[in-house]
This record gives sequence, structure tokens and C-alpha cells, in this order.
Amino acid sequence: MTPAVLQFAQDYAGQVKIVQVNVIANPTLSTSYNVTAVPDCIFFMNGSETSSKMLGSYTNSMDDEDALIELFDEI
Repeated sequence: MTPAVLQFAQDYAGQVKIVQVNVIANPTLSTSYNVTAVPDCIFFMNGSETSSKMLGSYTNSMDDEDALIELFDEI
């Protein structure tokens, strides 16, 4: 998932902010956002969680990036 996220961040530079959270080190935060598996991508707009959420990963980075773009475009 990491290569897809890095490419997505580069492609949408200035439009998105990517934040990575260690769910082991931050169990309270993980619980508050109902993170049940890793990787888990949650989208926010203006500080509020949107309905778009990506759980899991595909077998290749291109599919991961396509899924991220699709979710971002829905916001």
C-alpha cells in the first residue's frame, strides 16, 4: 500500500495531506475511528471524516492507487 499512497500524495500534492498512524502505538485513536484491520485509509475533509473509507489492499500498487483516487474523487 505504501507505494500507492506515496504516488497518490505526489499526484495530488497541494490537494491532500497524508498522515500515517501507528495503530499499535495509538490504540485509543485507532478505536475511536473503528480501525479493525491494517491497512485502513480514512478520508477527512475540513477536519471531519467523510463517508469514504478504504479497508485492505489490492495485490498491486496500481490498483491501490486507483482505489484511492476513486475515493478521493467521491469527496
